[in-house]
Amino acid sequence: GYNLGVATNNSKEAVLVFLERIAPSLNVTVVGRNGKHPELMKPNTWSVSQILEQIKGTQTETIFIGDSIKDYECAKRVKCDFIGMASTQKKRMRLQEVLDDKNLVRDYYELLWRYFGWEK
Repeated sequence: GYNLGVATNNSKEAVLVFLERIAPSLNVTVVGRNGKHPELMKPNTWSVSQILEQIKGTQTETIFIGDSIKDYECAKRVKCDFIGMASTQKKRMRLQEVLDDKNLVRDYYELLWRYFGWEK
């Protein structure tokens, strides 16, 4: 029941290949960097705005999940909720500068368990 989007500073093609390998039936909208316009990379809101337009979503119903301060800044500029993905201690320390622990998760399993009631 959720629309998923990936707004990435990486190439769209690389993300699509990865998603095809791990979840071929998953329908995900992907917006990658525009090589001719590096100024549009996050924390610029361009990629997230493109996702919202394509999935016909709104900021109030969007949760941005990211692993960097740039992702956090982008979410704040778009005015959507943010959950930090801190898979390493270094990322956790950086994200704790702007988030409390209730908005930080270690991995997708914790995210699914904590926010969506999913169990392994």
